[in-house]
Amino acid sequence: MSPYGAGIRHLFPALQRTRRGLPPVYLDNACMTLRPQAVIQAIHDHYSRHPACGGERSRHWFADEVMEGVQASRERLRRFLNARSEAEVIFTRNTTEALNLVARVLDLPRGSVILTTAFEHNSNFLPWKLIERSERARTRRCHVCHAPQGKEVRVEVLPCGEDNRFDLAAFEARLADERVRVVALPAAANLNGYRLPLGEAIAAARRVRGDSLIVVVDAAQAVPYRRFDVQGADDADFLAFSVHKMGGPALGVLYARREHLVSLGQFLVGGSTVVDKVYHDRDWVEDAPPRKFEAGLQDYAGIAASRSAVDFLDERIDGIYDHLLPLNRVLTEAVLELEEAGVARLIGPREPEARGSIVSLLAPRDWIDRVLAPALDAQNVMCRTGEFCVTSWFRWRGIDPRERAGVRFSFYVYNTLEEAERVAGILRTVTARTPATA
Repeated sequence: MSPYGAGIRHLFPALQRTRRGLPPVYLDNACMTLRPQAVIQAIHDHYSRHPACGGERSRHWFADEVMEGVQASRERLRRFLNARSEAEVIFTRNTTEALNLVARVLDLPRGSVILTTAFEHNSNFLPWKLIERSERARTRRCHVCHAPQGKEVRVEVLPCGEDNRFDLAAFEARLADERVRVVALPAAANLNGYRLPLGEAIAAARRVRGDSLIVVVDAAQAVPYRRFDVQGADDADFLAFSVHKMGGPALGVLYARREHLVSLGQFLVGGSTVVDKVYHDRDWVEDAPPRKFEAGLQDYAGIAASRSAVDFLDERIDGIYDHLLPLNRVLTEAVLELEEAGVARLIGPREPEARGSIVSLLAPRDWIDRVLAPALDAQNVMCRTGEFCVTSWFRWRGIDPRERAGVRFSFYVYNTLEEAERVAGILRTVTARTPATA
């Protein structure tokens, strides 16, 4: 039996449902994937067996079992990423929190530039813009009171071409400017699935600047689809991803080099982060990772179940793109027919190989709402519409959200060629009865 598609759909309870006599066609995987029964069972087991406090708050039977589960999951993720130490794996609520953590705790020199791409998810763009804004505000205030000036940190966006590809040559040329202290990159674009040449970009950063440049990677759309080696080609300083995009519970993970975690300040403090506390002491906060960055009670059930999600994915990850590529080709052909008919436009590179698991299109919002959405819903097709949390790209392209919007179809391990063909058929049907508008 195949480890993909129809061969594993029975392992996902949500896919056993029907509505109007039809099964679900779930193509919103770039937002959140469905969970296999093994993950659901792991969550159930946690709450059935030891739904108790973890950390060092409690020293008893249930608490010990909770922490055994946490440590086992941390070790599993360490091996999955090929990290050097369990302490380099930090649990967060999601990728957004992980990237905010990095942005808030980095202590950048005055005049620093943070280099990002034009298709960053808001989670790897707005935290840096917030730092830029707060430092500019501090500079203005200090200028008025004649105190020392602020840091004047600046975010710079590296433009992309019409097909939204990453310009590696322009990126490498920009690295020669020593004011660039951080590069924030997606491993794969949330906008359209475009896979950056991440290994080449990191190699360029190390070649030009060595360890003086901090590389931050949003890997939320990539970790579920390919192996990462943070000691090899994926040697980022920080790498964030979401377990809920790889068949697991709603949970984030931040990988970071241990030397950074030791030297950086705290993001959140409170329970589990205190070494000793006297009212007037200054050195009272835990400085050893991972505990340093995991303040308060955690989602112990989700952390424990993440191990089951990684186990499930690890058995299939080497063949995921081979499984998804034919599905992407079928749907891409249908979208290109929409484009030829003047109804919609494909977002991103034309070749499915460059986009992996995602097919996105841009179309008039009124057509999406009145024609496409009802046709998809009638066949139980679930996808994403809007701006996919990549607001800046849409504004940069001059796209008015009241007039045009995106539609994103994203595949995962349980999707089938038949589902892709069904959606392609819907697109062709609505094209035939739609005048040119794009």
